[in-house]
Amino acid sequence: MKSLKKIFVLCLLLQFVACSDFLEEKAYSILRPDSIEDNESSAKMMIDGALSTIGGDLYFQWGIWHRVTNFDGDYETGPDWGMKELGTGNWQSYGDMYRLWQGPYLLAERATSAISTIDGMSFDRAKQNHYMGQAYFLRAWAYFNLVQGYGGVPIFRQTVVQGAEPQQPRASVQETYDFIVSDLKRAESLMFSKADAEANTLARGAAQALLAKVYLTMASGALTGAEVTVKGGPAVIPVGGPNDPDEVIAEPATVTFTKNVVAGHESMDALAYFDSARVKARELIDSEEYDLFPTYADVWKKENRFQVEHIWSLHSIANDAVFRNVVSHEFAGSYKTTTGDELQGAVYGMRIHWYELFEDNDQRITEGVNHRWYQWGAWRMYPLKDTARRHEVDPPYGWTPDDEALTNTGAMRAILRKFEGVSDRNTENSDFAYPFLRFADVLLVYAEAENEVNGPTTEAYGALDRVRTRSSATAALSMTKQQFRSFVLEERARELALEGGRRWDLLRWGIYLQVMNAVDVDENNVIKRREEKHLLFPLPLGELNANKNLGGPNNGQNPGW
Repeated sequence: MKSLKKIFVLCLLLQFVACSDFLEEKAYSILRPDSIEDNESSAKMMIDGALSTIGGDLYFQWGIWHRVTNFDGDYETGPDWGMKELGTGNWQSYGDMYRLWQGPYLLAERATSAISTIDGMSFDRAKQNHYMGQAYFLRAWAYFNLVQGYGGVPIFRQTVVQGAEPQQPRASVQETYDFIVSDLKRAESLMFSKADAEANTLARGAAQALLAKVYLTMASGALTGAEVTVKGGPAVIPVGGPNDPDEVIAEPATVTFTKNVVAGHESMDALAYFDSARVKARELIDSEEYDLFPTYADVWKKENRFQVEHIWSLHSIANDAVFRNVVSHEFAGSYKTTTGDELQGAVYGMRIHWYELFEDNDQRITEGVNHRWYQWGAWRMYPLKDTARRHEVDPPYGWTPDDEALTNTGAMRAILRKFEGVSDRNTENSDFAYPFLRFADVLLVYAEAENEVNGPTTEAYGALDRVRTRSSATAALSMTKQQFRSFVLEERARELALEGGRRWDLLRWGIYLQVMNAVDVDENNVIKRREEKHLLFPLPLGELNANKNLGGPNNGQNPGW
């Protein structure tokens, strides 16, 4: 028998031009049924091989996934030279954009192969089902990434090795979601509970959590005529005269938008899907298999990885040739080994308008934001608005009168401490366990869905306030349905910052263009202006050339690209 580990390493090193190319011409890049033994070890290896895709070069190895999913939002920022094409909407010029198409398809291919192969094995059936359930979950997650980014996409129910036609036409958005929901329902029915699953591995709760999010995405995209209020608007306002122009940071404006129906969601029953999201999230909450950590800081401690709040996170290895990542270096910073205390990296963070969403005592800024660090030869402080407090008798955060506030373009950002929990902060290539599904997210899904179905009920407030009060924020006050809807969206921005969700939240609520264009250009000169074409990612040119069955105008390319 061939070495399974060698086969999986080969998988990780392969890079492909187009989905149909690698599915047709590189079938050797997946485990074939005749290359494995009939035992549980082989089944586990197949799941690990599928999971390894996420840590590899098509997702996290080179920083692709966390950049693509985070840079295109109203509250995210960094220097204009760092945000580059992703942050300015010039996506076809970003060389790694195509990997967000290839990564999910490779993951789905490996998961599909695992499903059919494990189903034919003869070890304990319950364990077989559990491994197949994980594969169904991973395939669903892959297609969820695809449909959010690209709209309806080609669906492969079999691998090419199993006989699937490599040049598949695009399915509709509804068909793609139906496929995702079907896979997640199978996953839920097959997977072990968290108590019965092996520690730190996928369990039934992951399928329930993702299914609730999928239903919520379908529902909010389909809702008509709803209003959503967002705190944003222009980043700066001009001051001075024509001969001495200047500008100052603007306070966030409260603006209400009427949402658009998301393309492809027109025939979906919004209320029915909100109810499905509500029911599924409630099931997971009532199972009591997951809970919030006592404090916000606890969530991000290295020793708490994969524990009670973390439903599913990235497994990574510091300084490994394949499974390292640069998330912590880019979002929280690493230390120069020559000095031991000078921060490097920490290039990307959150805008001032995001910081202004919080109450003063909220742990998500008091503990969750870096307020003082040594960088570029001086001690720095954040936020700019508190520079006068450096001179207090007992200034907060250890500030001194000599600390410098960040005022130069590109430097004004809140550095989030949630990304500090790694094994070694003296390396850029670290082991941050990026959170894909957290229990806090499930609570906010339930609060949002319950409000849409029944209004702002006691149960909706209860779920919302569990998230808020854990971070010492005050319980939410009485609100209308529209106010509650907007408040939950705002709470998601506070709680889940830089966890890959803000762009999708704005898109599914049909307010992405309005919100981004209201900002225009942020305080770091990052262009936020967007057009209709930015509602979807451009399909890779290689895919358009390779797959002649995509159909539609412009050879199947998404509108505007």
